[in-house]
Amino acid sequence: MQKFVFFLFLITSQVFAQTTYIDTFHDFFSKKIVDYSTAVDDFLSDSNISQEKNNNYRTTDAFFRNAKYIDETQETFISLGFQYAVDSITSQKFNVSLDAHLPLSKTNKKYNLFIKNLTKDNVHDFVNNATQNESDIPELGLNYFKKISDTINSKYSIGVHGIKLFTSARYSITKNYKTWKIEPTQQLKYFSTNVFQETTNIYFDKKLSDVSFFRTTLFRGTKTDVSGMDYGISLNKYWLYPDKTGLQLSQIFSSNTNINGAITTYTTFATYRKSVWRKWFFYSLTPSITFDEKYQYKADYNLAFLVQFYFGHIK
Repeated sequence: MQKFVFFLFLITSQVFAQTTYIDTFHDFFSKKIVDYSTAVDDFLSDSNISQEKNNNYRTTDAFFRNAKYIDETQETFISLGFQYAVDSITSQKFNVSLDAHLPLSKTNKKYNLFIKNLTKDNVHDFVNNATQNESDIPELGLNYFKKISDTINSKYSIGVHGIKLFTSARYSITKNYKTWKIEPTQQLKYFSTNVFQETTNIYFDKKLSDVSFFRTTLFRGTKTDVSGMDYGISLNKYWLYPDKTGLQLSQIFSSNTNINGAITTYTTFATYRKSVWRKWFFYSLTPSITFDEKYQYKADYNLAFLVQFYFGHIK
């Protein structure tokens, strides 16, 4: 597998050094994706809705393609990723992932078609009827965005989670307090198996410079088929430089109320991410260390290398 990653990196560095048919194909395919989305959008729309301007926080979230960005974005893209990870406790793993958003942002009803977390591994597990972690199960469906006020946004979703139907609602409100931007979010999710799930995230963002900001996230959640309440905190510092280079440093603590106050998981990681050769080609390197109660807090070292290709709107 190491040879495959090295070969992929070597080939791309040589091919991307000059304009080739790959650029032509990417431009053609991206244009088709955007044109298709726009055509359906124009058919359904009866007025133009201006796009919100990206601020420093949103631009950085978009560059890292983090969970917050995926939950909120109305931009058009298809993302194809290849990841190779080495783990000191489990094993090395190679995976392929696909995510897509096809929004219809001109329509008053703001529809958004999505594919989330579709990977080689979860497709294999589904075909073989293997047990999967809930967070690893892919989702396909339709989002509906509605702006309730200048500071309150909502998103309603319906789709399939693996083989289960689900419907969900997400609400967020943005407030500024002195030098902090504060954004609480609440998500409610109901599955066809009569399982109900709700999660809360509160983001505290503070700009440190033109290229960096600090984010503290408080999170909690419950689920009817899981005892207790999950909760935790993550501390993150982001840098995003004009040459399309980004760095993220994070510390996460998480637990459950059934654990008598003990922290069950400590995770520290750093991500170096860069757009190279072409604006639609990204790679990232993420070393991490985790201490988890289920492994008796034995140090779990992980190193992940990711290559991603994007088709659609790319800033």
